[in-house]
Amino acid sequence: MPDESNDRATEVLFNRGTLLDLFIGKPTFQKKLRPNDLLVEGIDPKAVYLGHKFLLSKKATERLTQIEGQARSTLADKSLEFPLSGARFVYYASLQDVLEEMRKLKTAWDVAVSELIRKYPDLKTEQLAVLDKQCETLAASALAKATMGRADLQKKLDSWVASQKLENCSLYPSADSLPKMFSFEWRMFKVSGLTGMESMSSLQADDLLNAQNQLREDLQKWVRSAAVEMHKSLGDAAANALNLLNKNDKMQPRNLKPLFNAFETFKAVDFTGASSFQEVIDRMRSTFGVIDTQGELDYDRIADSLNNGPGMESFRKLLEKVSTLAVDKVAEEAGLNSLRSVGDLKRVIEV
Repeated sequence: MPDESNDRATEVLFNRGTLLDLFIGKPTFQKKLRPNDLLVEGIDPKAVYLGHKFLLSKKATERLTQIEGQARSTLADKSLEFPLSGARFVYYASLQDVLEEMRKLKTAWDVAVSELIRKYPDLKTEQLAVLDKQCETLAASALAKATMGRADLQKKLDSWVASQKLENCSLYPSADSLPKMFSFEWRMFKVSGLTGMESMSSLQADDLLNAQNQLREDLQKWVRSAAVEMHKSLGDAAANALNLLNKNDKMQPRNLKPLFNAFETFKAVDFTGASSFQEVIDRMRSTFGVIDTQGELDYDRIADSLNNGPGMESFRKLLEKVSTLAVDKVAEEAGLNSLRSVGDLKRVIEV
C-alpha cells in the first residue's frame, strides 16, 4: 500500500514552493579541430586535446552569455538547490519576483537573438576572413620550414588552403535554421509520490514501496539540510563582513553589498517563514539601509553613515549576532528551530 507519510511530506513541501528549471540553449558556433586543420600528424587524441575552431567571434555571443548568466544567478539567489531533479526549489513568496525577472531577461534574450541573426551574414564573413587568414599563416609557416621540394610543397599547401576555406564555409548553419537553435524557457513542477500500486504484483509493489520510502527519506534530509544551509550562508556573509570591519575599523561600500545581498537571498529562500533571524536582518536593513532615487540600496551612503555616524556599535552587535550562524552547530540549531516553529514542517522532519 502507498505510504501516506510520504504523500504528506511531498504535499507539505510543495504547498510552500515549487521546483523551477531553466532551459537556456544556444549554438556554440564552434567546431572540433582535426590534426589536419593544423597541418600536424601523429596526434593521439587520448594524449592531446586540440580544441575548436571559432565560427563566430566571442563578442558576437557575449550578450547572450551575459543574459544566461544573469538568469541563472537570479534563480540561484532566490531559490534552493533541490537534489532529486536538478531543478531549484522556489518559495512561493519569492516566485513572483523570480518570474518577473525571468520575463525581463527573456525579452532581453529575444532582442539579443534577433540582433545576432540580423548581423549573422556580416559576422560570418568577418570570422571566415579570420579563419582563412589562419590557414594561410599555417601554410606559409610550413613552407618557410622546408629546405627541399618547395615547389611541390607549395602546390600541396595551396590545395590544402583551398580545401580548408571550402570546409570552413560548410561548417556554418544556414541563417534560416538559426531561430530554432536558441531557447530561453522555464518549467515549474513538483515531485509527487507513486500511485497505482494496488494493481501491481507483490514484487513490483515492494520495489515501488521501497522507492516511495526512499523519496520520503530524501525529502526529509533535504528539508533539514536546506534549512541549515540557508542559515549557514547568511552567517558566512555576516562573518566575512565582521572580519573586514574588525580589520579596517570601518565598512567599505564594496564589502556591504555582499552582506545586504545575503540578507535578500535569505528572505527569498527561507521557506519556513519562521526563522528568528528574519527579524534581525529586517532591523539591520531598515535601520542602516539607505535607498537612492531609483529605489536601490546606496552602499556609499550606507558606509558613510556607519563610519561617521553613531550607529556603528549597534550595527556591529547585530552583525556579531548574525555571524554566529557561521558556526555549523549554531546554523544547525537555527535551521531546525525554524522548522520546529511551523507545524506542518515539524511533522515532515519527524515522520
